[in-house]
Amino acid sequence: MRHSSMRDKVVSVLVVGAVVCAAVAGAVVAGVPAAQAAAPGKAGVGADTRLEFQLQRLQLVLQGQGLRLDMSRTIITQTQTWIDALKAEGKDTSALQSALDAFSGQVQAMQAAHDKAKSILDAKAGFDAGGKVVDADQARQTVKDARQAMKDAHGIIKAATDAFRDAVKAFRQANKPQNPPKPGESQS
Repeated sequence: MRHSSMRDKVVSVLVVGAVVCAAVAGAVVAGVPAAQAAAPGKAGVGADTRLEFQLQRLQLVLQGQGLRLDMSRTIITQTQTWIDALKAEGKDTSALQSALDAFSGQVQAMQAAHDKAKSILDAKAGFDAGGKVVDADQARQTVKDARQAMKDAHGIIKAATDAFRDAVKAFRQANKPQNPPKPGESQS
């Protein structure tokens, strides 16, 4: 029964990961549209303030993506432990291992896109050290480039998470107990 507990933990982590992924996507998509961020005709204090808020929002979303990356690495470790336990029971885990390896590779690809966004936001071209706009055109480009890198990272992990979740679901479906006891029946 220990393995069903491990399996439940892995599935729970996958579900939480999917929710976090959706939240990060929502934060990026719910941000001010890129067209508005790139509107050069709106110079002045209002436009600068908007850019400053967009920078802050992107920095928060970047932190969320970092947490998503950490969670993904935890999922990889826990799933590998689960696969090892299943192998010890004599189960064929080749499809599951392949899916985990693919997921792991995509997490590395997400890390690269995330690092690109982080370097853009760390440089803060067009902003001063306190996040105030000093060059509106550069600031607009910084926001636009960071948002795109973060969307790229999200797209990578979303597809990888979906494919991995489907593989786990298929494995569980293929390895269901043949005649599970009904609720209330004793196992003899």
